[in-house]
Amino acid sequence: MKRKLLPLLLLSLLAALFFALAACGEDGEPASVQSVEITYNGTAVGEDGLTVNLAREAFALDVNVQVTGDCSREATLSSSDTAVASISDTGKTMLLHAAGETVISAAAVADATKTDSFTLTVEPIEPEVVSVAILNENGEAFAGNTYTVDLAEESFAVTVRVEVRGDMTQEYTLTSSDTEIATVGENNVIGLHKTGTAQLTAVAKGDEGVSATLSLTVYDGTPHAISVTGGTAQNAAGETVTTAVYGEEITLMPAAAEEGMEFVAWNLSGASVTVGADGKFVFPGTDMSAEAVFGYIPDNFAVSFPTGGDYNPVNTAGSIEFTYTAVGSHSWNNVGTSISFPETAQNNRFAFTLQNKGAESVAIMLVLGDKATLEETDASGNRLNGDNGYQLSIPAGRTATYVSSYTPGEVRSLTLFIDSTEWDPSIPVTMRSGNIVLSNMAFFTEETPADEPAFRYMSESNQYTFNATQDGFSVQYTTTAWNTYAGVNIYVDNFADLGNFDTLTFKVVNHSATYTANYTVQILADDAGTKIHEIGGTFAAGSDQTYTIEWDTASPVARIVIFIDDMWQPDGTQNVAADGDLTFSAFGLSLSE
Repeated sequence: MKRKLLPLLLLSLLAALFFALAACGEDGEPASVQSVEITYNGTAVGEDGLTVNLAREAFALDVNVQVTGDCSREATLSSSDTAVASISDTGKTMLLHAAGETVISAAAVADATKTDSFTLTVEPIEPEVVSVAILNENGEAFAGNTYTVDLAEESFAVTVRVEVRGDMTQEYTLTSSDTEIATVGENNVIGLHKTGTAQLTAVAKGDEGVSATLSLTVYDGTPHAISVTGGTAQNAAGETVTTAVYGEEITLMPAAAEEGMEFVAWNLSGASVTVGADGKFVFPGTDMSAEAVFGYIPDNFAVSFPTGGDYNPVNTAGSIEFTYTAVGSHSWNNVGTSISFPETAQNNRFAFTLQNKGAESVAIMLVLGDKATLEETDASGNRLNGDNGYQLSIPAGRTATYVSSYTPGEVRSLTLFIDSTEWDPSIPVTMRSGNIVLSNMAFFTEETPADEPAFRYMSESNQYTFNATQDGFSVQYTTTAWNTYAGVNIYVDNFADLGNFDTLTFKVVNHSATYTANYTVQILADDAGTKIHEIGGTFAAGSDQTYTIEWDTASPVARIVIFIDDMWQPDGTQNVAADGDLTFSAFGLSLSE
């Protein structure tokens, strides 16, 4: 028996040698496989093995086969436990299936005795929220994560997709930042209630640090009024219009200026929009008014601020840009310049345009002095536009034109307090940064007949965005702040030359369709602030009304104060959200028969 097995063994060895020679070369050329090495990302795996997470799903390996002569460099990979990891059809990609360990081996095709191997450890997937997305009802993304919808639609639906790994919940919460504008109902149906902007936010319950936000704008697609003083509004077809709808392109065209005057800019109320140099803007879908501001801008009048300092003024033709960081809100921080233009003494109004290029609203106080600097003015001169100057707050991204009245006199200096106007020690100090542009500066005269009141409108309140016009003023605000003075002063500059009055009339338009504002009106008889009458009431939501206030004893009227949602109360009371948007005009004083 042993004699028969020996020839068979010899035949097997000869066959193996034949196939090895066939794989390594022809005609018996000397060749052999020297070594086999498995690499990952160009580095030998070796005895340390390799650990990957199941979340990877797949990865590639390379096998280096070192040979001599003309020998095949091919190799085959195998896994000892294909339930943990298997080899793809391409032969080099590892497919991961489950957590665990498996031995990955490589054998040379030319010589199966030449091998390499390592232990692959597959770790379980750590539970993780990968992403959250708010999509439309068809599962499609909103462009730019924004959506604009007509209030008339009443509602629309969204879907929320939560992508997770491992054993992680896909539950979420969906909320609205302003439930007066939009609410979240069952099955993610978003109810629409009034115009405005709200943020829809979806937050993963498994990881509240992963969320998605959709910026929602609700507009009113019905026609709204656009009232223009000193010009006209035209649609894209060049037709004069008095109404427009949301999203429509409107062009404001100023009327011809009177002799010696020229158009300066548009003063808007009832809406926060930016009008381009060509007069074009996109209609916001709300009642609004536009007033053309005309001024006398002589060729030899120019303002240039000293460079450097905290506000870094950059002077260009017709405008000055201020850029600043870390300005304290309680600091006595200002930037000023001298004016050499005697003609200012012939006027009583100063118009200017501000553009807020920053990300936050900016508080401004502008002081017109009759001396070359603010220091000299306060030492031996007068602030021509009042001790507290002209104060305003301009929202981020807005461009607006403002008019400051001043007592006729030669303006020798112009000083700006920029984001440094909170001197009440009870208000916390904040550090401000911003970027604004001052332009379109013009002096002009608003003539008032000698026997009619010369009204001048000013506000020191930080609660409002206040904008004085030639015929009144407007205020916008989103919060009624406790313990904050919230009033507008209407000065009667020529009260000493007038007689007695017992009746005040004025018109108010409440542009908010849902918010009713409270008011208190005080009538003051002299510069000392002697009060002769006080009355309160409300400006009803959506109203357009003329108010008449009468008092018993006729008296001179030096100043009128209108407190709007003023809530001076003991400390500790919370601020209240508001939707204040009011325009005041057509002020008049009279004496009943």
